[in-house]
Amino acid sequence: PWLLATYDKHPDKVSGEEVLWYYKWIIPRVPKFHTIPRTKIFEIMQDMEQRYVSEGHGRKTVYYYRRILHQSLGESEAANEWHEKWKTTEEKSGLSDCTACVINSKVTFEAKRKNFEEALALAEDVISKKYTCREIPNKTYATVLRCYCELDRMEDAVDIYKDAAKVVTHKKAYITDFSDILIYLTLTKNDVQAKEDLEKMLPLVLNFNSEFEKKVFYLGAFCFLKALQADGITEMVLSEKTELPVKHENNAYQIHDLLQFFEGEIDRISKNFDERNGNDYYSKKKEETLELLSKRREVVL
Repeated sequence: PWLLATYDKHPDKVSGEEVLWYYKWIIPRVPKFHTIPRTKIFEIMQDMEQRYVSEGHGRKTVYYYRRILHQSLGESEAANEWHEKWKTTEEKSGLSDCTACVINSKVTFEAKRKNFEEALALAEDVISKKYTCREIPNKTYATVLRCYCELDRMEDAVDIYKDAAKVVTHKKAYITDFSDILIYLTLTKNDVQAKEDLEKMLPLVLNFNSEFEKKVFYLGAFCFLKALQADGITEMVLSEKTELPVKHENNAYQIHDLLQFFEGEIDRISKNFDERNGNDYYSKKKEETLELLSKRREVVL
């Protein structure tokens, strides 16, 4: 707010394009905090549109971010409508995302619409590195791995996983990515690597300030632990750095207790988002994820 207030009062002292660029970072983030009400979210979106239009940047970029916003709120029909408006609007703006980021956004959009084959086809131009940027294809790999899991084609994704393992590091920026990576490792029975990734990421996740990212990661962890439980494993020893709020003896945790913690957190956080959004979009994610376990089989990486 202070930056907008300063810009509105002293437009000569703050770069207008810099202010408008910040909206592209803010809009995807605000729906990920369930404490921000819908009215406020759309107020910010409307302010973005008004400023982009008044500054001569048109509405194409605004439509692009409206689609992202509605998709984050679990409003598929509205997201589809804004996607079509974005595709059919012929405008150029210096504030448009780079080609690699646009392709990555399309891949994510189609994956969330369960158009997995189309998502993979779109991803080819960034996975092949025809188009790249600072974040892409690093932020594309996990979505592609998830698409292969959904299509029951995990063997076809081995090289994608190997490429991802080189660049998707154990950092906060990749919390949500590691959920799909954990799922891929779980479905391919690479449990040793899955446990290693779980241990390395958990301290970061537990101390992260966004419950949205936590919930996404917890889904991957929950899927992994459910698979271990189905295999008859009852205990897991985790690093002392894990600091999970779950009872243990010398860092030996009962799988049942871990599952109870992760499921409780997934349900609690999903309920908060669904109550704000007025649907059950996030509550359904748990069962959708667990359905993938029927595909679990050994794949050598």
